[in-house]
Amino acid sequence: MKTGKAFQEFVEEQLDGIAGLRFRRMFGGHGIYANEIFFGILHGERLYFRTDEETRTRYVEAGMSWFVTPGAKKSVKAYYEVPTALIERAKDLRVWARESIRAAK
Repeated sequence: MKTGKAFQEFVEEQLDGIAGLRFRRMFGGHGIYANEIFFGILHGERLYFRTDEETRTRYVEAGMSWFVTPGAKKSVKAYYEVPTALIERAKDLRVWARESIRAAK
């Protein structure tokens, strides 16, 4: 898996086709938006998507955990880490991203 800026660029490429996709600096990483909808977090070498009651189970079953801000000061339990294997499968990643966008609305 790529690291740093290369990882961000890879994620951007994998999410190509998500309308209004943009990255904005936050939490020492980047917030990911589809137009004005904040649906993901890119922090370090990890990608997190917004979840809801319907989608969260799949993340938990994959052994993933929620986002914790740097310094472990605050947990953001609506955002769960995306499995690495999924990040490498662009088509599947875009499906999960669109579900995340719906959850964030």
